[in-house]
Amino acid sequence: MLLRHADDPLQEMNLIDAIQRLGLGYHFEEQIDAALKRIHDLSVDDNLYFFALRFRLLRQGGYNVPSDGFKKFKDEDGKKFKDDLSGDARGLLSMYEAAYHAFRGEEILDEAIVFARAHLKLLVNQVNASLARDIELALEKPMRRAMVRIRARQYISVYEIDEQRNDVLLELAKLDYNSLQRLHQRELRDLSVWWKESGLAQKLSFARDRIVECYFWILGTYHEPQYSRGRIIMTKVINLTTLLDDIYDVYGTFEELGPFTDAIQRWGLGTQNELPDYMKTFIIALFDTLSQFEEELKGEGNAYRVDYLREAVCSPFNYLGQFLFLTQFFKNFTTDLEPVLIGLLD
Repeated sequence: MLLRHADDPLQEMNLIDAIQRLGLGYHFEEQIDAALKRIHDLSVDDNLYFFALRFRLLRQGGYNVPSDGFKKFKDEDGKKFKDDLSGDARGLLSMYEAAYHAFRGEEILDEAIVFARAHLKLLVNQVNASLARDIELALEKPMRRAMVRIRARQYISVYEIDEQRNDVLLELAKLDYNSLQRLHQRELRDLSVWWKESGLAQKLSFARDRIVECYFWILGTYHEPQYSRGRIIMTKVINLTTLLDDIYDVYGTFEELGPFTDAIQRWGLGTQNELPDYMKTFIIALFDTLSQFEEELKGEGNAYRVDYLREAVCSPFNYLGQFLFLTQFFKNFTTDLEPVLIGLLD
């Protein structure tokens, strides 16, 4: 186990950081959790790099560590960070990345971002190639705001030219990245086939071909191999929801939306003659897709979970149906409302 080779707290933290940034964290969750508990119990170091790295790793791990400790890196009057930090590129980068894990109201971390960013821009051309590229990535988009798999690929290139790299870890990261990429490509291929076979792109003239974009959204939420089915299900749901949104916001007429809403509320086509072909096509695709989810989960005894998804789909339409009814009611209401409203106010 890689973490057993860490001889001291800083080496252990550096190893954990490398594992996570290379996209390997999901392979070592139990070991990292145990290591973070040890790190949490450590006495705090006055070195900026050590302190900020510990702070970030613990916050990433769910520990509510206080940010007040960064005050020790300010001058005596506490108004600004010490001038002698301005040349510490590794320490500033560590603080910069850590500060993006701030909670609302932690002003000292907001100040840390401003201070570190200003000095990192000046230092980027004065450090070795690996650290320089790491700084460039952070300034472009901090880890906290980056997509995990994209940043993992970028960091592999950074780690590859790091003189302190662990070659075993680097090789594992490359193998894992390629393996996971192949899985993601297969998932996207299957989703593209589903989208094409659904006929929605051809039968709904307004349909946007966004299956890759929808997949990318959910890939940013969970990329690990064990969530493959979840990615496929959620991509289909997001894609159908996008079409549904377009039907209501762009394409559907008021007269069409009433029966359409009723059909979804009752989870049936209802009076089919009242629905235009494009709406029937969409509803059939929606119902069939959820039925497929149900069939797929049945063998595991989890088919009931689709009921929650169906309920989530129908829930907003209860309010929408009332809105459409009231809108139509007041549209046909001929009585002068002013006397009624005045009477209510009196």
